[in-house]
Amino acid sequence: MAAADAALRGDPSLTPETLRGDNETRTTSRGRAHARWVIDRASAQRESVLESISDAALEWLGFPPAVLQQEFAAEGGRIDRGDFWWRNLRLLGEADGEFKYDGRFGDPSALLRERHARDRRLLGGGIRAIAHWGWIDVARVWPLRDLLLGHGLMQLRAPDLPRLHSLIQTLAPYDRLLSSLRGSRRRGAASIESTTDGRENG
Repeated sequence: MAAADAALRGDPSLTPETLRGDNETRTTSRGRAHARWVIDRASAQRESVLESISDAALEWLGFPPAVLQQEFAAEGGRIDRGDFWWRNLRLLGEADGEFKYDGRFGDPSALLRERHARDRRLLGGGIRAIAHWGWIDVARVWPLRDLLLGHGLMQLRAPDLPRLHSLIQTLAPYDRLLSSLRGSRRRGAASIESTTDGRENG
C-alpha cells in the first residue's frame, strides 16, 4: 500500500481507477486479487510510508477507519493537520517515525518542543486526546493496539492474525535495527548524564 500511496502522491494524473485498470492486465488471478486490496485502499493523503503501513495495521487490528489528514484551525488562523482522526472519540492519531527526532531533521529538543506546542494547540481546540506512535509500535503491532485501546478506541472485529503475523515478519529487521539504535541513544544519554553528575559532584 505504501508504494501505491507514493505513486498517487507523486503523479497527480494517476488515479486508483488507472491502477485498477492496469491491475486487470495481470496474468495471474492471485496477483490481481492481492493488488485489488491495495488499490481499493490507496490514497495520496497518506504522507509517509509509516502512515501507509499504520493504516493497514489499524485495519488488520480491527479498528474503525479514521479520517486522513484532518485539518484543525487554531487561533490566529493557523492550520494543523492530523494523520488519523476518529471524530466520534475526538481522538487524533499521529504516526511519528523514530528518525524524526534523531537529529537529522534539526535539534531534537527543539523538534520535541514544537510537537508539544502543537499538541497543546490541538488539545485546546477540542481534541480529547492525541496518540503518538512510531515504527517500533507498528512493527510489533500489539503496542499500537494497546495504545489505542488505552485511549478508548474499540475494535470492531477480531484481528486478522495471518496478515498481522506477516506484517511482523516483514518489519522484523527494521524492528531490530531501530531497537538497537534506540538502545545506543539511551546508553549515550546515560553516559553523558553520568559524566555531568561526576563533574558536578567532584
